[in-house]
Amino acid sequence: MNRIFGLVLFLVPTLASANDTAWGGTPGNLFPIQTTEVEMVEEHVILQQNSKQNSWDISVEFSFKNTSDKPVELTMGFPFFVVDEDNEGGDFNQPKGSKPLKQNDPVVWDFSNTIDGVSTKFKKQEVKLNEKHPDLYYKWAYVWPMKFKAGQTIKVVNKYRQGITADSSGHILPNYILMTGGMWKGGKIGRSRIDILGDDDAIPCGPNDGQITPPGSRLDKTDAGPALRWDLEDFAPKTDVEGCFLSRSQSRMMEFSGLQGTDLKGLTAAELRVLRNTVFALHGYTFKDADLQKHFEKQRYYYPRKSFKQSDLSKEEREFVNLVLAQEKALKKK
Repeated sequence: MNRIFGLVLFLVPTLASANDTAWGGTPGNLFPIQTTEVEMVEEHVILQQNSKQNSWDISVEFSFKNTSDKPVELTMGFPFFVVDEDNEGGDFNQPKGSKPLKQNDPVVWDFSNTIDGVSTKFKKQEVKLNEKHPDLYYKWAYVWPMKFKAGQTIKVVNKYRQGITADSSGHILPNYILMTGGMWKGGKIGRSRIDILGDDDAIPCGPNDGQITPPGSRLDKTDAGPALRWDLEDFAPKTDVEGCFLSRSQSRMMEFSGLQGTDLKGLTAAELRVLRNTVFALHGYTFKDADLQKHFEKQRYYYPRKSFKQSDLSKEEREFVNLVLAQEKALKKK
């Protein structure tokens, strides 16, 4: 399963300057560096799941400030994996309608970049390893020049898409590369807001399904789907962001497969009622009967979905519901 990229920015030197931290390369030989002049004031990361298009739609807004009393010139970059013979890009999925990737193509789609609201030109470039920061090595990046006036704050917005992947158990594990935030002045991000927004094909992971990092996330239940959120102040990143959802459709198929093997004749009328309604619960139906709603809210697989329609049930599910209902009626006649 391929990793889902979050947007990251890292610094690479463009022109040698008086500050030692800007040394280490030339425009044709770039690598990540630490800066003591520019701080990341704020970032807002949004990963929006779009199951119908099989994509994560990703948008990140950054605010950077030159804290020095002199102009600063830097090259910023967005790193990514590529399709190559060593399978650097992993076993990735593509968003629907996207063009097939070729050798050395980035495993991102529809990348765009603006600086203070103005689209800027960027180029794909190979970057080198900085031995002082070996964990922050990405071979390729989109790069663009940045010029700060003394004390100036600049907003950078990047947008792009990636494909959704899930493992055999239906786990969807979006991640965002946060560690590069420690390359800015002070090794901290002034404020880091991160929203991973699931759609109505997502349900929350259970406590043993996957690790969620960094600490401090909260899970919100929204009409659109589950949302993982972080709001971190004066934050020194020690880990990247890892989220965890389950694919509702894949989880539903697995759970329903287990229901189909149930021995109906061994169940009471009350048990048959719960079994029949489990099919609807797997689709996120909100029950009018309080006892059913209370029961299913305790189940790992249950997450309400306002857009539920009876037509959402498959032919096999409808047949199973009718089979259970017939057994319920047969018990009542005895």
